Amino acid sequence: MKLIIVTGIVEYRDDIAAMFKKAQVPVFTESETTGHNNTMPVNLQNNWFGKDRETYQAVMFFSFTGEEQATQLMSSVDAHNKQTELSFPIHAFILPVESCSA
Repeated sequence: MKLIIVTGIVEYRDDIAAMFKKAQVPVFTESETTGHNNTMPVNLQNNWFGKDRETYQAVMFFSFTGEEQATQLMSSVDAHNKQTELSFPIHAFILPVESCSA
């Protein structure tokens, strides 16, 4: 069993959900989040008082699923990132699940 986590900007919500369905992941969870980027320089003209930082409306999907589905989903994410603007790539992570309660 694997835990797969996929994050991206909210504009990719439908694309990510379609990837889960294409990989035949039967059950998954979606949550809205806010991404923060404190490393990017802020445009001083738009941020005169220096308190605003870059934030992005994002989504996070996750599922406990089989290795085959997780691998297929990761391949879909990689393909999407190659075809799409890379300023905001979708991120995916596969983690092993050692045990779980029933």
